[in-house]
Amino acid sequence: MENQLNNQNIHENLTPEESVALIVNHVNEGIKLAKEHNIPNEIIDFIPMHHGTTVMSFFYEKAKQLYGGEKVDVTEYQYPGPKPNTKETAIVMLADGSESAVRSIEEPDPVKVENVIDQIIKARIEDGQLDNSPITFSDISKIKEAFISILLGQHHRRIRYPKQEEIEKGIDLPAGTDE
Repeated sequence: MENQLNNQNIHENLTPEESVALIVNHVNEGIKLAKEHNIPNEIIDFIPMHHGTTVMSFFYEKAKQLYGGEKVDVTEYQYPGPKPNTKETAIVMLADGSESAVRSIEEPDPVKVENVIDQIIKARIEDGQLDNSPITFSDISKIKEAFISILLGQHHRRIRYPKQEEIEKGIDLPAGTDE
């Protein structure tokens, strides 16, 4: 549902295969656009590498439910890669996965956020997604701590401002009354 501004999830009306093709196409379109705009190749590399060859698990699981697990080839639900080959592309992969997973937590708290980030990082390591990058366990430890701090900071609660309801509804307030 990410990157969809309305509440309509276009994937609800597509087969798992159609969804995978659409998502892989967004990677290819991103590369094409980057080349058209003369983005350096070192930056273009981030577009496919931040997904590596990970499995689009939502659609893979949906396909197994629809067709039966033995009839579904997991490789048909993987991004085409390549895997990250620099520390920077590995960090973006870990950041992208961590951010989206943490965003899906209904009531985030420090323990849940840390557990989710741990699982994302562990899964990428076990899947061999970081094997081609020079990232170290020391780097990963620092990255994890930074992610926890940043992602918890995004989800902290704040007190509501005076007139918050009016502001959210777009009601114009006289100058000086919006805080």
